[in-house]
Amino acid sequence: MTIDFEQPDDMENEESGGNRLFVILAVGLAGLIVLGLLAIGGVLVLRNIRTQQELAQITPQPTPTLAVVEQVPTNTPMPLPSPTAVPSTPVPTPTNTPVVAPTNTPSTEDMAATATAAAPTNTPVPVGTPAGSGEVPDTGFGGLEMILVAFGLVGVLFVSRRMRQA
Repeated sequence: MTIDFEQPDDMENEESGGNRLFVILAVGLAGLIVLGLLAIGGVLVLRNIRTQQELAQITPQPTPTLAVVEQVPTNTPMPLPSPTAVPSTPVPTPTNTPVVAPTNTPSTEDMAATATAAAPTNTPVPVGTPAGSGEVPDTGFGGLEMILVAFGLVGVLFVSRRMRQA
C-alpha cells in the first residue's frame, strides 16, 4: 500500500492565487507603515522648522545689570534718652461682687432652646462642581497636523476599499 503525496494540478493553481493575495496584502501593509513613518517624520520636521522661525523672530533684549553699592556702617552716636516723669495712674479698688449659685432645675425656655439647637439641619452641599475654566486643553495638534491626519485616514480608507475589491 503506497501513499501518494503529490497534489493534483487543480489544487496548485488555487493555492498560488491565495499566496498572491497574501503577498499583495503584506506589501500593502508594509507600504502603509512606511507611509505613516514618513508622515510622522514630515510633521516633526515641519514643527522643528516652525519653532526655529519663531526663535529667529524674537529679538534678543539686553539684560539689565544691577550695580550693587555696599553700604559701609558708620559709627554714629545715639542720643541718650531724656528722663521723663511717669504719670501715676489711679488703681481701681476691688469691690465685693455677689455670686449667685447655679440651680440644677432647667426652665422650660432652656429646654426649648436646647432642643432646637440639637436638632440636625439639612444644609445643601454642592456636589460635582466642575473644575477648570471649561475650555478644551491644548493637545499639541495644530491645524496642519490635523489636516495631515485626516488625509492619512482618508488614504487608508481608499486603499482598504481597493484591496477588498481586488
